[in-house]
Amino acid sequence: SVQTFFARARKRDARLVIVDECHRMAARTYQDVAASYSPDTVFLGFSATPERSDGAPLSFFEALVPGPHPAQLVGLGVLAPMRVFAPAVQQKQLAVDPAAAWPAGQPGIVFCSSLDHSRAVAADLLARGIRAAHVDGSTPNRADLVAAFNAGDLDVLTNLRLFVEGVDLPRAA
Repeated sequence: SVQTFFARARKRDARLVIVDECHRMAARTYQDVAASYSPDTVFLGFSATPERSDGAPLSFFEALVPGPHPAQLVGLGVLAPMRVFAPAVQQKQLAVDPAAAWPAGQPGIVFCSSLDHSRAVAADLLARGIRAAHVDGSTPNRADLVAAFNAGDLDVLTNLRLFVEGVDLPRAA
């Protein structure tokens, strides 16, 4: 990981470095790690997020090569189909309370704005009779809750930036 490389700072020798989630190359830590390689090193970046939310450019790379459209990946069965509930335009507050809008019996993931918000949404869903749980990086039984969701024993997992990459939750489809 980048954090491990950063902690073990030294000059590195490689002809090719493949960077997953390369939109993070705008961060100082990533740039410091990249600088530890020879100027002749070729960096190949992959990301499903070619535009950063903070507006920082991906100027580290020379070219952007678009990959398949998400609909193509869904059609190939390698990406789960999604239903997104969102307002037509971005706004500062929620358009609808997720707990009030959640269709009973429908499995899925709720992405929240804070840990407190995630806990509150899970509690509101539970109060409505929907089997839900809040999960975050410090949840001691996180693997059990994910397994319960995938097994159908939970219908909703609420979180803050936890289920954003490298996640296999087929029941969320």
